[in-house]
Amino acid sequence: MSKPLSAFEPLIHDGCAVLQSTFGAFTEIGAGSRVMNVEMGDYSYCDRMCDLANVKIGKFANIASFVRVGATDHPMEKASLHHFLYRSADYWPDTDPDSDWFAHRASRVASIGHDTWIGHNAQVKPEVTIGDGAVVASGAVVTKDVAPYTIVAGVPARPVRRRLPEPVADRLIALGWWDWDHATLRTALQDFRALPAEAFLEKYEPWPRTPVVLPPCRRPSGDTGIKSPPRPTGARPPASFSSQIPRPAPTTLSTVRGQSSPTVSVTRSPANQVRPNSTGRPSGSALMLTVRRIGAPSAICRCSAWVALASFAVIRVDVRV
Repeated sequence: MSKPLSAFEPLIHDGCAVLQSTFGAFTEIGAGSRVMNVEMGDYSYCDRMCDLANVKIGKFANIASFVRVGATDHPMEKASLHHFLYRSADYWPDTDPDSDWFAHRASRVASIGHDTWIGHNAQVKPEVTIGDGAVVASGAVVTKDVAPYTIVAGVPARPVRRRLPEPVADRLIALGWWDWDHATLRTALQDFRALPAEAFLEKYEPWPRTPVVLPPCRRPSGDTGIKSPPRPTGARPPASFSSQIPRPAPTTLSTVRGQSSPTVSVTRSPANQVRPNSTGRPSGSALMLTVRRIGAPSAICRCSAWVALASFAVIRVDVRV
C-alpha cells in the first residue's frame, strides 16, 4: 500500500534520483524519476519516469509520466559537443569538470505555473514559461512560452485553443485559489467538483467586479460619480463562514434635507449581519441609502447596486429620482 501524502515531506517513490531540489506540502515524485535543481510548489506531482531539471514548478501542477523539462544543452558552437568537454574527469583523472558550463545550464530555468497539466511524454525546453492553468498535450515539444489557460500541442508546440475564455482566466488568476490554505480548500471541495469555473467565481471571488456610478444628483462638483472601493484581498470565505462578533442593533447615521436637494436617509446594519446565501451573494444589506429628489415628476426611476465597503460588508443603493 502506498504511503499517504504529507504536508511535511514529499512522497518520493522507489528508484528516484533527487538532487538540489525543494518541495512544498503534499508533493509526490513518481517511481524512477530524476529530479535536479527543481523547486516544486504545494500539491504538485510528477508521475513515473519523469526527468525534471532546472525548473520552478508552481502549485497544483499535474505532470504526467515520461515528461522531460529543462533538457540539458550541448556546446554546439565548439569543435565537439561531446561529454568529454565538460565531464572531463570521467575520461582523464588529472582533469576537473567544467564548472562554468554546469553553472550555465543551471541558470537556464524553466517555469511551470499553478494548476497546469503537462501531458505524457511532453518536453518543455529550458527558459520556457508555462502560464497558470495551461495544458501541454501529450508528445508536444514546447520551445516558446505558453500563455495562461491555453492548450498547446505538436512539434514544436502551437496553441490549439484556450482552456477557458480570457476574462474567466483573468478572474481565476486574480482569485488565486491555489493560495488558499488546506482547510479552506477542504471546505470548498464540493464546489470545486460540482461548479463550472464561472459559477465557482461568482460564489468565491471578491466583488463587485466593476465600478458603481452614483446618480448625478448625488455628485459633488467635479465628481465623476465613479466609486471603486478597494478590492478585498484573498478569497472570500465559503458560504459556511460565520462571524463571532456580537451583533449591535442597526443605527441611523444621518438624514440630510435641503431645498432642491435630494432627501437622503442612511441606515447601517453591522457587517456581520451580511451572510452569503447559496449563490454566494449576501442575503441582507449592510447599508441602505434612499434618495428622493424634491419636486421631481411623479414618475419614479429606481436602481440598485451592491457596493463593497470592506471585507464582508456591502451597501445596497436604492435611488428614487
